[in-house]
Amino acid sequence: MREKIVTDTDFVRRIGQFIHCDYYSYFEYWGKGTQVTVTSAVQSAPKSLFPVWQCGSASDGLVTLGCVTRDLASADGLSFIWKDASGSALTDVVQYPAVQATGGYTSVSHVRVKASDWNGNKKFTCEVKNGLGSKDASLQKPAQRVTEPNITMSTNTMDNNVNLLCWLDGFSPKKISVEWYKGNTLHTKKTTMKIFESLNNGEKTFGALSQLSINAEQWNEGTEFTCKATHISKIFSQTWSKCKAEPTSKPLIRLEKPGLMSVLTDSEVTASCVVETVHNTKVSWFVDGKEKTDRVTLKTLDGRTVSNLTISTNDWKNWQTIKCTAAHLCFGTVEKTINILEPVQKTPTVVIRRNLADILKGDSAVLECAARDLPSGELSVILQANGIRVFEPQYVDLPKGVDTLTARFTVSTTQRNKNQRFTCQIQQSRSKQWTSNSIENLFGDPSVELSAVSNTDNSGSITQKLICSGTGFNPQIKWLHKSVPNALTEVMMQGDGRVKVSSEILVQQQEWNIDCVCEVSDQDNPKHVQKSTRVCAAHSTVKPLIRLEKPGLMSVLTDSEVTASCVVETVHNTKVSWFVDGKEKTDRVTLKTLDGRTVSNLTISTNDWKNWQTIKCTAAHLCFGTVEKTINILEPVQKTPTVVIRRNLADILKGDSAVLECAARDLPSGELSVILQANGIRVFEPQYVDLPKGVDTLTARFTVSTTQRNKNQQFTCQIQQSRSKQWTSNSIENLFGDPSVELSAVSNTDNSGSITQKLICSGTGFNPQIKWLHKSVPNALTEVMMQGDGRVKVSSEILVQQQEWNIDCVCEVSDQDNPKHVQKSTRVCAAHSTVKPLIRLEKPGLMSVLTDSEVTASCVVETVLNSRVSWFVDGREKTNRVTLKTLDGRTVSNLTISTDEWKNWQTIKCTAKHPCFDTVEKTINILEPVQKTPTVVIRRNLADILKGDSAVLECAARDLPSGELLVILQANGRRVLEPQYVDLPKGVDTLTARFTVSTTQRNKNQRFTCQIQQSRSKQWTSNSIENLFGDPSVELLVISSVDKSASATQKLLCAATGLNPKIKWLPESVVNALNGLSKVTVDSDGRVKVSSEISVSQQQWNNRVTFTCRVSDQDTLKPVEKSTSICAVTPDFAQKAQVYLLAPSISDMRANHVSVTCLLLGHRLNDFSIVWKIGKNNTSQGVTTQPLRVHSNGTESVRSVLKVPAAKWNAYKTVSCEVTHLCSTTKMEHTISKTRDRKSPTVRILSPSDDDLSGVRNTNLLCLVDGFRPADISVHWELNGRQLDASKFINSPVGNASALGDYSMHSVLILPASKRENSTFSCVVSHESSEKPIRNSINNVYASVTENAPSVELLQGQNKLVCLVYGYSPSAINITWLLNSVSVQHDNSTKSSAKRPDGKFSIKSHLKVQASEWAPGDTYTCQVKHITGIVTRDISKKEFTEETIYFDENTSETSTLDQAEETWNMACAFIILFVISLLYGCSVTLVKVKIA
Repeated sequence: MREKIVTDTDFVRRIGQFIHCDYYSYFEYWGKGTQVTVTSAVQSAPKSLFPVWQCGSASDGLVTLGCVTRDLASADGLSFIWKDASGSALTDVVQYPAVQATGGYTSVSHVRVKASDWNGNKKFTCEVKNGLGSKDASLQKPAQRVTEPNITMSTNTMDNNVNLLCWLDGFSPKKISVEWYKGNTLHTKKTTMKIFESLNNGEKTFGALSQLSINAEQWNEGTEFTCKATHISKIFSQTWSKCKAEPTSKPLIRLEKPGLMSVLTDSEVTASCVVETVHNTKVSWFVDGKEKTDRVTLKTLDGRTVSNLTISTNDWKNWQTIKCTAAHLCFGTVEKTINILEPVQKTPTVVIRRNLADILKGDSAVLECAARDLPSGELSVILQANGIRVFEPQYVDLPKGVDTLTARFTVSTTQRNKNQRFTCQIQQSRSKQWTSNSIENLFGDPSVELSAVSNTDNSGSITQKLICSGTGFNPQIKWLHKSVPNALTEVMMQGDGRVKVSSEILVQQQEWNIDCVCEVSDQDNPKHVQKSTRVCAAHSTVKPLIRLEKPGLMSVLTDSEVTASCVVETVHNTKVSWFVDGKEKTDRVTLKTLDGRTVSNLTISTNDWKNWQTIKCTAAHLCFGTVEKTINILEPVQKTPTVVIRRNLADILKGDSAVLECAARDLPSGELSVILQANGIRVFEPQYVDLPKGVDTLTARFTVSTTQRNKNQQFTCQIQQSRSKQWTSNSIENLFGDPSVELSAVSNTDNSGSITQKLICSGTGFNPQIKWLHKSVPNALTEVMMQGDGRVKVSSEILVQQQEWNIDCVCEVSDQDNPKHVQKSTRVCAAHSTVKPLIRLEKPGLMSVLTDSEVTASCVVETVLNSRVSWFVDGREKTNRVTLKTLDGRTVSNLTISTDEWKNWQTIKCTAKHPCFDTVEKTINILEPVQKTPTVVIRRNLADILKGDSAVLECAARDLPSGELLVILQANGRRVLEPQYVDLPKGVDTLTARFTVSTTQRNKNQRFTCQIQQSRSKQWTSNSIENLFGDPSVELLVISSVDKSASATQKLLCAATGLNPKIKWLPESVVNALNGLSKVTVDSDGRVKVSSEISVSQQQWNNRVTFTCRVSDQDTLKPVEKSTSICAVTPDFAQKAQVYLLAPSISDMRANHVSVTCLLLGHRLNDFSIVWKIGKNNTSQGVTTQPLRVHSNGTESVRSVLKVPAAKWNAYKTVSCEVTHLCSTTKMEHTISKTRDRKSPTVRILSPSDDDLSGVRNTNLLCLVDGFRPADISVHWELNGRQLDASKFINSPVGNASALGDYSMHSVLILPASKRENSTFSCVVSHESSEKPIRNSINNVYASVTENAPSVELLQGQNKLVCLVYGYSPSAINITWLLNSVSVQHDNSTKSSAKRPDGKFSIKSHLKVQASEWAPGDTYTCQVKHITGIVTRDISKKEFTEETIYFDENTSETSTLDQAEETWNMACAFIILFVISLLYGCSVTLVKVKIA
């Protein structure tokens, strides 16, 4: 071996080239400047040896291997020996000097070998030795670790390109290649590839990123791209497309039909279809199943596509249904169909009524139209008076699932008279409506009803409840009884729309000596009606409850005297009488009254009681007459009772085996006794039971004592109603007799298929027990049941294996406390006598029947018994050519027959017989019956066409019979391909088979059909596909676009039909730069329909360029083509627009220039041009055109604004707007100038009601502005002189001009309920008729609802007192007059609250007081109750007297005070009467002169 000793520097260079894959730390000792030390320590044998190797190979084709030894005491005499697998020594060996480190010396040696030997897994050995020993180690290249890549795909978008990213992760080794495919074609475009390296848990893995950049339009077509990676000869791939990258379910589609108001009033209506998707979908319209293409618009905005269809109202009302479909490659087709008129499931019911809630709020003249069972959709509601519409209709859109509707109308004052008949009509269309019932006499005269009801309060005192009911439009009730307290009032609505008001008061019993009067008045009706009542009316019809309780049965049977009780539920002191068998009984009667009831007891001897039939108690009183109660001494027996004695199984299972039950039905009600007898003698105490009315069943339980338990006992049960009436049960005999036994056998098969015998043993007795004496019996299953004679039947069930039937199986039965035991036994074939095995009959295959001369049927019997199998064909036995074999627990028999015989048979039957089971059989039909004539169709599949298999045909069928079938493809009635055989299982009746048409069969004269065959004589043929390979066809459509700007595009759609048509657009110089979107579908005739869509720039389209779509299909056929341009597709209606010329606004009037606006309304407005003129001169300066707007009804609008010098406008210069369409030479010109006739507006403010101001909701101030012209006007609101933000108020549009040419509008200021400001609100109006703004203001809006205490003054007049209350708010207030602190009536002399200009209220109340009735010292008080508190003012007789005396003594005019006042009153009355007569005379004279 040739060794080298290298220097430190040389070692460092060499070790740098050495990539050590194992034991890296052992090379860390060497480096530049390492010191080599020689020692004389005691030598020892090498203890360790570590192999290392280079991870790769050098450029010279060699690999370096190394060995490291350490922990040597001395390096003297140390040498390394290298050998190959054959044991030959290697020569290219290097040994490095030993290095001293902690613990001893370390030495390294390496050798260089051929890379081909190392990579070929050859083995090498390294040995280190010295004089004391050696150590060796083997080196062999480890197997390469292979990790497969994970492949994922994603995309990112850059401008108009889409980057496809293919990420391969976690693979090893590093080498990998990637290819891209577009569809199935290799994509040759340049791609980028990056390799990444990572270290995970010490293992190195690699990742790769491949990127392909494609055009965004290719991506949007939905084309599939495949990333295919090759790693160590294995291929990994993933396919990606836009439909996978952006998976989407079918989008939401909404179809909105035109509003009912539009249908009823307009000449044209528009339906809208909204598709919620970001994809550019194709939208189609169908009316009653026919496609509609004219007057259809389409636009895409904010992730949705909107298509509008405009039609005339006459067409709309004649249609039944309308459908909208949306199609796209990523989600297929979605559609929405709606009915023009929703179907009426049930005739709607319409009623007209009033709502009680409205009446309680004061809206008494509100009528409601309510309906149910309505169809969904939009409806109009009309209120009619005497058949004439009196209000504007209300339109309501009912959602799906809602079939009820309520609309409200307020009847005006002019319509409120008794002759009006109101009805409500609900209209679905011009020809379909439903009318309600009518409400008549709504405003008729009121009516009154008065009734009395008895009442007792909590203290027990008797009061009388009076209920007064008044009926009318809005009736009011007033009680005229002198001492009536506050009444309880209830309001309810009647079916005829009139209101019924009920008022309830309580009157003490002692007050019934006077009449109580109820008076009813009605709103706006002068007629009042009254009714009265008195005395005992409350008790005249209400009779008290009376109960009669007879003595208990035990008392009747055992005591010498008994007591009956009569209880009358009344507070009145009633007279109670007793009658026995119709005769009154007065002796030994007691009576007492307690807690609102009267109790009377009658005591009699038992002997008298048992001889009576009936007993009656009567109670009499003036207010309710007489009540009575009669009962039978004994309740009558309707049907003879049935009594039985029995035992209960639940008692036996709980261990109570000696319990007997006495049960009876059809018993009379009342108290009964139950007795248990043994041999006719009572053995227990009787049980007493009280049966309530309606219950006729009873059960009593008795436990038999041990002394009574013997076989000679006969038990009966007796139920007794009296000493002379009882019923006895059947008897239970032999209850404690000897036991009996029964044994039976039933066949059984366990889960493993082995046959076992089921034995059932039944024992009967008082409480029997079963024991099995069979040798190998498992634990038995036991069942207990009760027999009709009271004895118990116990059943025990066990399973015995078939091989154990050679010995008897014995069942033994014993009974409780009975020494006698009984037995029975059984054996042999009992298990098989009733168990039938499973049998299967399998007929030959269809191919065999159609092609072979002989066929074989098989019969399989699932049994371990050697059964006899027989064959029957059409009812006749077949014995020849029959085979039989038994294997694995089943018997198989085969029958072989000729095919000619087989096809003539109808049925085949197989039977199996054996002594241990009855005969089993199986019959099948030779041909399965056809339940319904099958349907067979022939078609093509789009998936095949997209994959390139354009000549593949599918045969599909449904309603097929089960069993084996044959599928054949025919061309012109002849079979052209090999048939396919299919076996349909039971329950499956559909089938699909695929055939590829050969090249020789592909011509236009071929007619393809599909045939499915069940037998030689029974088959079904499909429809035919003709002209599959015929000439192509083409259709060219223009898709309208919402955006008509220069940067926008025009979409053209070309649809071609053929076998596999291709589309090409012309002119190529223009179209080749455009990217087309294609879509492929298959029609029902099997031909392919391809559609291609291109987007042409609006500039090219507007230049009238003609575009051609050319379609080619199959090389042998001539191409077809169609052409179009902008003017060819622009309809006449789109070449016309509505033009409106608008004058400048108010804000413009003060500027140097004013704005005149030309508004265009129509369709495709980008095709129009606008030219302005001032006077007769064209102008382009100061012209601004706003962006085009698209409205919800499908129309468009655009505004062009011209800045006109104010001087020219004010000089009444004319301004013209000239509009022209690009396809038309006709010009539309409109002219405007400044208005010469101006009129200033009138401004009024209406404040809200107090109810609105005091509520929790926001309320409004209404500013009415009317009588102005021209129409342009500006309105805003101010608070304390500060202008409010526009969000605080709402301005209405200016209304249409009146007959005088005046305009009107209004503005609503919102007043928040949370912020109430008593400030000044101003409505400010700016109009060109006034140089300064016109304003109207309102102060203290909330003054009327802000709490403010009243001021009270008590004034005295002649024979009356006046209480004046003022300065309070809110308006609710109550005034009461008191005389010496006692309330007095004042005959409605209190007026209603009057509102003052400052928002506060005032009121006054009069009290008539005659001086002769005013006693000295009496004090009158005016008591005022308000939300702020109670205020009182007093005046007394003493004050009045003193004042009168004072005047008598000090003035001479006091005594003539009354006379002067009377004179003045007479003078005033005379003047008033004179003026009235003068006016009357003048009026009569004028009338007569006019008549003359």
